[in-house]
Amino acid sequence: MLSWTAVFYAVWLLSMLWGSPAISQTTAAVTCKVSSLPSTVLAEGISETAADVVLTCTAEPTVTPQIQPNLVIDVLVALNVSVTNFSRGENRNRLTDAVLVVNGNNCSSISDTGSSFGSCNLAPSYVQDPQYGELQAVNKLRWSSVSLPFPGAFPSSNASEANPQSTTLQLGGIRGNASQLRIFASSPVAAAPMVASVSIRAQTAVAVQNSQVPVAYPAAGLLLEPVDPLSASFCLSEGHSESVIHVQEGFASAFKTESFTEQNSLSDIDSAGFVKLPTRILLEFKDIPSGVSISLPQNLACHQPRHDSSGSTLSEVLSIGLVRGHGPDGNGGQVSSQGSATTNTEVALSTGQGSAVYEVLAHDSFQVEDCHIPVVIEANEVLTSQGQGRVAVSLAPRGLVLDSDENLSPSGFVSAIVATESSLHFAACSTVLIFPFVTNQAGFDTGLVITHSSPVSTRAFTGSCDLHYYGTSQATGLFQTVQKTNQVSVGGQLVFTLSGGNADQNIQGTEQFEGYVMAVCGFPGARGYAFISDGFGGSADLAMGYFANTVVIAPDGRRLVSELNSGSRLFRRAL
Repeated sequence: MLSWTAVFYAVWLLSMLWGSPAISQTTAAVTCKVSSLPSTVLAEGISETAADVVLTCTAEPTVTPQIQPNLVIDVLVALNVSVTNFSRGENRNRLTDAVLVVNGNNCSSISDTGSSFGSCNLAPSYVQDPQYGELQAVNKLRWSSVSLPFPGAFPSSNASEANPQSTTLQLGGIRGNASQLRIFASSPVAAAPMVASVSIRAQTAVAVQNSQVPVAYPAAGLLLEPVDPLSASFCLSEGHSESVIHVQEGFASAFKTESFTEQNSLSDIDSAGFVKLPTRILLEFKDIPSGVSISLPQNLACHQPRHDSSGSTLSEVLSIGLVRGHGPDGNGGQVSSQGSATTNTEVALSTGQGSAVYEVLAHDSFQVEDCHIPVVIEANEVLTSQGQGRVAVSLAPRGLVLDSDENLSPSGFVSAIVATESSLHFAACSTVLIFPFVTNQAGFDTGLVITHSSPVSTRAFTGSCDLHYYGTSQATGLFQTVQKTNQVSVGGQLVFTLSGGNADQNIQGTEQFEGYVMAVCGFPGARGYAFISDGFGGSADLAMGYFANTVVIAPDGRRLVSELNSGSRLFRRAL
């Protein structure tokens, strides 16, 4: 029977032998710490690239490096949103374009599994090539059979140099649906970040520290300020008006112009042709009244920069161009790179709906920029009622888009998050007059004149008047009726008396009426005058005249202003 001294000596001797590189077989635990430098992404984005996830793996150091072959592990990353990396390769439903790189061994030769070596020529042969990730679930990616160099150990018995004391696994090009994190109030800053949860499966125990890390902070990329409600609210009597759509970048660098056609970094993986397209802005016009057209400038240099608190003017860089032939989602077509703000293109409208797309041609990544887009409004016919159109602004293209050859993956977007719509108000090309007191009782009668005083122009609108009578009649009691007059040309007049009317102008007289009359005329610039007298057809003892009040109606139907006209006079003939 061996003594305790002999046993201890034997164990010590074996440990010394195992400590040599030639015969060491001891397996040590590995710990991988997860980190990331979160980026700011577009909260409207359906396919936003998250910051790289880095795993820094270490093992307990030993006095003499041991021989440890590469560990074979599976790396899993779950997001708190849907993964929106597009599928690639023959198995397009599973393999994605997200890439894992071991110890910086990065090149364009990317493998489907962790069993490919030697393609990059940048590292020892035992450091694997970059590897594509597989879609494991709607929100989860997996890299299978990853070859993890054991930190600080010799990779084989004939290796002349031990592995670095830490092994890094870098996961890049992971894209998620940031729009699913839209828990906003009115702030452009998202309340919840995009988070990646990392886990490792291996036969050898591998611990993961700090397994949940934020990888992106969503923020609204596009803001819309409300359109001035009065900018297009006056009557289009000359057929022309203008409004302004004010759009603003949600944060610096939200707008892009660059297109990546080569691999620049793991965040812009491009070995298969992944492209970041320039930012596009989709304007959707809705409920535009019949007879109204909308035109926008082809190109616009946005010379309305914000000012900081010190009052200094920021540089003027942002410029945009109108896209011709785009689809309803804002994709496709060609951008107009030449032209000016005075060269306008009409927006195609169907049943009051239409859209336009601008593409960012130049921008400054270090400042928040904005642009005032002038909207030219033309009336092709008389507006006879109030109208209120709408314009919604969002980033484009709307929805996730893949190129036909599936080599391009433009980012897709949902509708804007903050102030998604603004109103365009259209006032009717009409005039509402009120004659507050008229009578043909007690020997009196009232003469009324309505003059079409709009300026004479090439868009001289003619129109009729609807005469609304409100009051009582000694013959019939309560009296309310409406009479529609003949057309009145510019410079023309309607002249009639309450008793006799004017048959030539389709106005009938009323019997023993007293009350008021409202005239709704289908042309701008109507003016009215009333004259009450007991001397129609003879000598008058009493006479009174006044100007009709012009009633201004808001686009929502509320009465805004009643112009009180002075000039009423009472005449008494000397007896």
